[in-house]
Formats: sequence, structure tokens, C-alpha cells
Amino acid sequence: METFFCKNGLSFTSYNINNKIKKNTTSNQFYKVRNLNKLMQDTVSFKGREGIIKPITSLRISNKKPIKMFFTDIDGTIRKYDGTIPKSAVKGIHMLQKAGISVIYATGRSSLELKPVMDDIGVKSDYLITQQGGAVLDKEGNILFEDKIKPQTVKKIAQIGSRLTQKDPQLKMVFYIEGVPTSNSHDAKLPTNQKLDTAYMPLDEIVKKNITKVLFLKKDSKSMDEMNPTRDALRNELDVENELTVFNSGTWYCEVSNKTTSKGQAIKFLTQHIGINLDECASIGDAENDLDMMRTINQGNGVSIAMGNAQDCVFKEAEFKTEHINNDGYFLAIKQLL
Repeated sequence: METFFCKNGLSFTSYNINNKIKKNTTSNQFYKVRNLNKLMQDTVSFKGREGIIKPITSLRISNKKPIKMFFTDIDGTIRKYDGTIPKSAVKGIHMLQKAGISVIYATGRSSLELKPVMDDIGVKSDYLITQQGGAVLDKEGNILFEDKIKPQTVKKIAQIGSRLTQKDPQLKMVFYIEGVPTSNSHDAKLPTNQKLDTAYMPLDEIVKKNITKVLFLKKDSKSMDEMNPTRDALRNELDVENELTVFNSGTWYCEVSNKTTSKGQAIKFLTQHIGINLDECASIGDAENDLDMMRTINQGNGVSIAMGNAQDCVFKEAEFKTEHINNDGYFLAIKQLL
């Protein structure tokens, strides 16, 4: 194995994934993104499965192709919301690696936020899908693309957010600037990453920067449903029909990003430029921000898996359902894949 280090100190390990990926991946290929603009504007608009979800144990008789690439959510999927990662989940990811299947972390986290999780798991990723698909990084840590929010829209989000945070002192805003979570509050530590200090910057300076995502954080929230008032207030005032997506992504989080930004679009980008088919891919997740990932994989006849602890909306999109994260559901899904 060969390890690479990018500018922020994040390391990536290059694995012998499979001949097809190695053959079709070149350093110049990603920078010749002829269809990037079209791809990023081509939102996944087809309707989801809305069918009866199957138990994960039926996967082996489902006539699916062998999987070469495994897209996995982090929080609520690999990692519990109390910060722990089940040993069985770690074992499962190492099993995928040994089987030559590429593990691609697809997360709302930035690369900085993801680093300690990868360190805990012990398996790096050849590519990273970060910020809900707002950025894709190669194995050297280079950003292959970013989907930036329009400057005037950032200002509007900041104005609405200022009103919301004044009403609720527990609510904080975090803006992602080149992958770095940055807040206008000194007290905006991310519950899912206590080791990372959120950068501070005055709001009038933040709105001048290139922003890929805005996170609304409420540290005393006890469930995703408690973030609904924040989500609904933002949806009522922002253009969610044409420009933006607003959704809850965890117990403490509500996120705002471009409508073109999604894990699904990032998966399309990555698989097209690597040269791998969607029916050779699998995805697993638990929350609303994983829906487009599920839809994209379903569209390509791949394998989409919902954790047993997933939101109801995920059960409507995923084809298979595994057990709860507390009952080794992640490991069970991987066993069935292999």
C-alpha cells in the first residue's frame, strides 16, 4: 500500500481496488471535466422506489452484480451518535478492503472532520465525497470539484440565520469555506467531532467567501425532529423549488446546500470519470441526506441499503434493510454483500 498526504495533513491510502478502476483512472482525466457543468445541473429527478423494502438476508438471491465500490454514510451508519463505532462495523470495512472492494466515504463532513473517523476505522479512501456531495477529493486530497452557493444566496441565508439564532441562543451557524467549518460564533463546536475546533470569522467576512454548505447546529437537540422548526423556517424563506435543498442530517443538524449538491450527483461524477457502472456499486445510509444516494444507485440497478435505525423516508427509497446500528446492522449488510 502507498500513502499520500495532502496539504491539510490528511492522508489517503491507495489500494489495489480492481483492474478496471486502475486502468481508467489517470491524473489528467479528472481535470478534463467536459461534462461537469451538465452533470452538476442534472439533478436526480426520477421518483424513488416507494416499494416494499426487502430484508438484507434476501440480497444473495437478488441476482445483483458483484460489487466493486461501496459508498457509505458515516454518522448514524458506521458511527453512533454517541461517538462510538461498533467493532463489528470496523471489521466489516476491513473485510471489504481485503476483498478488493473500494470503500468510499460519502458524508456531510468535510475532509478535516472525516480524518479522525478514518483514523478510528483504519481504512482510508481512494476518493472522498464530502459536504453532502458539495466536494469530491482525489486520493492526494485535491478537490476535484466544489458546488458553491451563490454569494447573494449566502447573504440571504446569513440574514435568516441571524434572526433564528437570536430567537434560539442554542442554535449556531457553521459555513463551509474550502472544506473548513467556520462560524460567526465562538461556541459552535460540532457534537459529532469534539476534537475539531470550528474556525471563527465575523459574519460580514464569512459572506464574502466561497461557501459550499451552511450548517445549522443545535447542541441541545435530542432528535432530528427537534430540528424541524429550523428546517421549516429556512424552507419557507429560501428558494427550495429551484435553487436550494434544506434538510435535517442528524440529531443536531439542519443543512443548506445547492439543489445540484447531493451525494448522488457526486457518485455520478465519480463513477463516470473512473469508468465503473452503477450496477457495480452499493450504498448504505440512515438519513434524509442519503436519499439521493439511494436513488442514484437504484437508477443504475446497484444495491441500496437502509440501516435499521434509518428515518422512514430512507425505507421508502432503499431496496434492502439491515439491522439497527446497535445490533451490528452494518456488519450484517457487508456479510451479505460478500
